[in-house]
Amino acid sequence: MGKRGRPGRTGGSGQANFDKILATVPSEAQFEITMDDHSATEVYEDIDTNLQDGEAWLVYGCEWMFEAVDPTIPLATDFYAVVTGTALTLQVHRNDDSEILLNFNDDDLMYQDTLDWQSAFNTEGWGVDLVNWPRFFGRRTITFSEKLRVLFRTQDDVPAISTSDVQIAGRLLYDRIKAPSIGQSKLGQIANL
Repeated sequence: MGKRGRPGRTGGSGQANFDKILATVPSEAQFEITMDDHSATEVYEDIDTNLQDGEAWLVYGCEWMFEAVDPTIPLATDFYAVVTGTALTLQVHRNDDSEILLNFNDDDLMYQDTLDWQSAFNTEGWGVDLVNWPRFFGRRTITFSEKLRVLFRTQDDVPAISTSDVQIAGRLLYDRIKAPSIGQSKLGQIANL
């Protein structure tokens, strides 16, 4: 008579259940972008995908937030109260060719998260943050790119984040999948998905 597997142990149905759960947890590609002295200047970080032939990333989305660099702590969530009427945009590009924000309909644009910031005030006159941090955005998409670029800028300068003491910390959530090539075109590899 064989032993019954128990959750948390190797072998048996416990291992099979653990493997099923583990398969549902996406991998993370972490990034940190140090801010410029003027937040309307683009800042970016490149992410190596380390893809081999016949592989692709199935990307689910991205989450990000502002934090102080040292010590690493989240910035106060109401720090935008000093600025009204500006937009903040984070983009994820399918390559590392562009150092500026891409057009919203550009094929190389995987994701865009834009906050059109308008300060609100409560009855005491204090600024109120209407945005939840960390930000999460996404939809399932695939990339064959060897490098991805995460890029940020604001429409106007936001003094609270315009310092090298502030960084954007975030992560892309993805799975590495098999994508066998069925040929080459002028535009690159064609995969059999």
